[in-house]
Amino acid sequence: MKRKWFLFFMVALLFIPTTTSNNTEASTLFNTLYLVEQDGERSLSSVQGTGLKADTIRAAGEGNVYLIEQISGSYDGNGTAVADLFLNGTAVGIGIDARVSYDFDGDGQWDRVEETDLIATDGVLEEGSYEQFTRELVHVEGDAYKAFENGKIQVEVSMRFGNGDAEIKVNAPELASNLQLPYTLEQKSDESPSTGENLVRNGDFSEGTAHWDTWDGEGGQSTFSVENGAGNMHIHQIAGMHPDWNIPISWSNQLFQEGISLAGGNVYELSFDVSSTMERPIEIELNGLSNNPKHAFDVTTDTDTKRIEFSLFQQSDLQLMFLLGNVRNGENHTENRPHTITIDNVSINRIGGIGDNEPDREWELVWNDEFEGTELDRSKWNIDTGNGFYSGGEYFPGWGNNESQSYQEENVEIRDGHLVLRAEEETVTDEHGTYDFTSGKVQTNGLFSQAYGKFEARMKLPEGQGYWPAFWMMPEEDIYGGWALSGEIDIMENRGSETDEVGAAIHYGGQWPNNQYSGGAYRFPEGQSTTDFNVYSVEWEPGELRWYVNGNLYTRLTEWHSDNGEYPAPFDQEFFLILNLAVGGWYGGEPDATTEFPGEVVVDYVRVYEEVGANYPQPGEPDDREWVEIGENLVRDGAFTETTELGTPDQLSDTWNIHNQGWYEGWAGLADFAIEQETLRATVQQVGWEWWHIQLFQNLEVSEGVYKLAFDMRSDTPRFLNTELVGSQSGIKRHSIGMEMETHEAIIEVDENGDYSLMFGFGRRAGDAQLAVPYGMELDNVRLVEVEEVK
Repeated sequence: MKRKWFLFFMVALLFIPTTTSNNTEASTLFNTLYLVEQDGERSLSSVQGTGLKADTIRAAGEGNVYLIEQISGSYDGNGTAVADLFLNGTAVGIGIDARVSYDFDGDGQWDRVEETDLIATDGVLEEGSYEQFTRELVHVEGDAYKAFENGKIQVEVSMRFGNGDAEIKVNAPELASNLQLPYTLEQKSDESPSTGENLVRNGDFSEGTAHWDTWDGEGGQSTFSVENGAGNMHIHQIAGMHPDWNIPISWSNQLFQEGISLAGGNVYELSFDVSSTMERPIEIELNGLSNNPKHAFDVTTDTDTKRIEFSLFQQSDLQLMFLLGNVRNGENHTENRPHTITIDNVSINRIGGIGDNEPDREWELVWNDEFEGTELDRSKWNIDTGNGFYSGGEYFPGWGNNESQSYQEENVEIRDGHLVLRAEEETVTDEHGTYDFTSGKVQTNGLFSQAYGKFEARMKLPEGQGYWPAFWMMPEEDIYGGWALSGEIDIMENRGSETDEVGAAIHYGGQWPNNQYSGGAYRFPEGQSTTDFNVYSVEWEPGELRWYVNGNLYTRLTEWHSDNGEYPAPFDQEFFLILNLAVGGWYGGEPDATTEFPGEVVVDYVRVYEEVGANYPQPGEPDDREWVEIGENLVRDGAFTETTELGTPDQLSDTWNIHNQGWYEGWAGLADFAIEQETLRATVQQVGWEWWHIQLFQNLEVSEGVYKLAFDMRSDTPRFLNTELVGSQSGIKRHSIGMEMETHEAIIEVDENGDYSLMFGFGRRAGDAQLAVPYGMELDNVRLVEVEEVK
């Protein structure tokens, strides 16, 4: 379980332990193909693009041809193909044809050909003034529709007449040019690449500069060539500091490759060889991944191999960017003088699946409702009514979310073995007001609650603007205080206008309005929808929550806090279940003229499990076990009597190392570290917006066992501090630091022998008080010692 140094400050993406990702399919069913263009190569794709492009149709020349191969599937039995094209003529009097050809058996012969009628664009010549043309295709020659077996489909868009070029919109994430087919199709390809398969095109530059692009801006100047089988960026001029942001302009000179398609559920490694005629740092940006992570490396005149490891839950198209402008990495900076950077053997390889090395969890069913019978089981469920609630004697309309509906018992029913929550457009009145909609909501408060385990429901959701269905959990007793001090877990929520996506979230931190949230989103593959039955679940254990749709892991969270409790508070207490269908509200907006009523949430079952053999602490109770030390202190120079110089991620010390995210981002965390009178002193200059922005860390070899972390600390200004044994899966420990030097302790469980990093995070967690800077913090007597419980 060795961790590379760059993991220490890319917490949001990489501090995530892995787990089994079930049901990763080799193919996805679809009936719509989108027109895409990448690096001059045109194709048809079952997946929409991520960035709009204008693909030029030349007045003089062959048409634009888009092709997809290895297609199999069956004809639906009725209907014809429809082309939905977005076109922009760049001159008056342009006529365009679209032609679709089918090779049903992949023998290279077109078996069927269809065409649209003539498409005449308007005379509006402004850039981006696309018109939508929806045309049913007409059969002109060849066979009737029949099944595909490893076949091909081709779309050709060409100019019939005109005195100027035209543009067709491709790669668009919405309102995209596409072909709709009366088929159920799949493309026979393995979405998970073989381990060791390089996903970077021309990574060894054997094809010259093909697939690679450059960009200069902000005053940067460079030229790119391939010499002696390697890529050479000749840097003539770099930019300086950004005049508004006061940060080095690392992006003024770029070498990049777009359209690197990565399958979800995998762990990847980027590697490349690099050298420079001038010693300098460079930066790598993984554009397209969550938060566009960046990694800085120092480069010398000797060729060295650099590596980055990252995990990906869902498919993403990556833009790999070498930022070669004014890069800074710790104390190292880039001189503005001509030099050449040589890059070779660039590769991104799948090195495994997420969770390949994790044991399967065994679950035992402890509570469920299959919704059999004719009435809701009131021993398991309560029905909420009205448009709001009372708290502390104050009434909160709209359920605190600006919801428009009034919940009614009549809108909750058991039908054909399902729970149905029905939203109606009808007027009702109570003592608080008049409402234009009714709906249904059930919950288990006072009847069933549980901390930790697996919570799931199989359900289908309504489609329509303004619908807000949710499956979620709230604390049974609010032991840390009112919302969101005691937390909220959203297993699934959806905007009815978005039938291709659901969300996961937790709410935590302070009491409203000082609360925070974290979460993620699941995008359904082509051909699947929220309006179908899907299984939504969350797996919850101390220090970690994992969200799934149909067994596919898509979000994992390990970081949160409560202002009134120690981590893993607030998610260490019992929560109850809620199912509801809201109408209107902050999340999805109000219904409109397109919204069809009634809308229904249909629930097939709700099931709750416990993990077999799990030895979790009792929820909501402190760990009051007694421990005795049985080992030696693993921390080297925990008393700061020997360390004379602190290392950095690029030049690691045998003892203590530091990292400031403010070295790379202008307003990120930044602190000055020094050892004074055998005590470490950190002077915080900028707290940043994440606790890991300012780090003191030491790499350690730790054996499996239970350990106690202890240290003495004070702060000029009272505040919280976080610690973590990175890689141990023991979670983040949160400590309240006062103005007097006091001893702080935490118990850390290590599951296997390995290399870890003990990290102190001096940054500011989002939601923490914004303290005036600068101020000092002192640390001493750091110990990590193996312990055993006193029986």
